[in-house]
Amino acid sequence: MPVASFGIGQILARRPGPPNLDTTRVLLALAIAVCVLALPLYSAFRYFAAQFALAVYRDFYTLIRARETVGAGRR
Repeated sequence: MPVASFGIGQILARRPGPPNLDTTRVLLALAIAVCVLALPLYSAFRYFAAQFALAVYRDFYTLIRARETVGAGRR
């Protein structure tokens, strides 16, 4: 979404003359839309990051336990 809003901003910036009220309203609406959409996406990312960290920890713990078990049997 930020890339799309940047692209629209570039298109509007190429118009001749100073920015008018229409350009300002469009850019303001895009900025608000990006902020509104960022909130649920950020919360989804936080959930994913927590689950990913748990999965990595579980896999690492399992690997270490398996190595300890195999190593103990060889002694």
